[in-house]
Amino acid sequence: MNLLGNVELKSIGRSTFLFCVLTLAFIVGCSATAPVKAPNISALYRVPILQKQLPPLADKSRPLNQEPLSEQAQIAFQRLFGVNRTLALEAGRLPAFQKGIKEKEVLALNRFTELVQNATPEQRSNLESLLRIGLKDSRRYSSPLEAIFWILEKDDYDRNKQILQLPLEELLNKSWDFSDRTRWEDYETVTDRLNAPELVNYYQRIRFVYKSKLVYERRNAFAGDARGLFVKNIGYCYDFADFAAYCLEKAGYKTSVVCVHPSRPRLHVVCQFEVGGKSYFIDNGRPDKFLRRGIIPREEYEMYRDKENVRKGEGTKDLVYLLQDNYGLALVFLMDQKERVTSVTAICKALGLIVFEEKVKHEYLPALVDNGFITKPIPQKDVGSEDFEYTINKSLCERFKAARYNRPQNAAAKW
Repeated sequence: MNLLGNVELKSIGRSTFLFCVLTLAFIVGCSATAPVKAPNISALYRVPILQKQLPPLADKSRPLNQEPLSEQAQIAFQRLFGVNRTLALEAGRLPAFQKGIKEKEVLALNRFTELVQNATPEQRSNLESLLRIGLKDSRRYSSPLEAIFWILEKDDYDRNKQILQLPLEELLNKSWDFSDRTRWEDYETVTDRLNAPELVNYYQRIRFVYKSKLVYERRNAFAGDARGLFVKNIGYCYDFADFAAYCLEKAGYKTSVVCVHPSRPRLHVVCQFEVGGKSYFIDNGRPDKFLRRGIIPREEYEMYRDKENVRKGEGTKDLVYLLQDNYGLALVFLMDQKERVTSVTAICKALGLIVFEEKVKHEYLPALVDNGFITKPIPQKDVGSEDFEYTINKSLCERFKAARYNRPQNAAAKW
């Protein structure tokens, strides 16, 4: 049963020596090293009546913004401070409160105080978990808290919808509107906001589209371009990894860009970061969301196999779960071709696998044939044509698609 083709796949955890060698030899320094920044100074320090009740500033050399707060803003902060001092300090660090505070932001502050006052134990617990996202002593501010305020400042805010109980992904879905260029156009502003692995992962999956590096005519194909990826929303693994590393370095995480391809090291890189003494990867620089690993502990990482599917496959010997992910991606493409006619070139172009034509021809397709997903490709007789014909095992393929390929093709299309 040929499920792996000719590639010997090893997890990073089971190949420690190889990983160390590759890390030392091929760590890619971020093209733009991010300066680690400290938290914003809370606007509460600009409320005279509260100043004596606040903790001393850690860095007294940093100048306070001397722009006075309006009376309405001061009253709103005092109200929140009386309800929850920690939340008031965090709210004061939000970018909206660093300079001139608008009327809609004071409105959001009052609405937030009302929500906190009436929060259930479950809502308080959820809010606390949202505030723990990121490194509190390094991030500029709490991005989930900012997302809550963006909802609260809207004219059509519905008081009946309990936003304090929303999990992170739902909160971001409701508040992060990428069509608002005033909030999402500036590179440094956005990378300040992406101050935790969960936030970087969400942003990359929604915004960025993968393209093979050969699409670009670059002088150095093995150097990431984080800023270029941000501007174009199109890039390849080096760009994805460099962007993630830039955001997380800025937020105080220890990061590196490491090579993880099992047979040709420099062909795929990911961002590695550390939390609590443990290393993780962020891997979104892949041709399709089906292949993206997102955030995963380093020792569990395998480039072409998902641990849960491996466990299911080994227990049941079910081909649906044993099939390697990259072969599965090719299978989905073949299933989508209504005429059951295509070519290796067409597969590689559609899936961003340019330069992998020989691998698709000699590994991907034979694995699909050997395991009964498709029939052996038959070359068309037209002179000079690369096309081939095939048929699929419909029941097996549909079962594979239902069990494994259940992620949106390209979430970035909504924007």
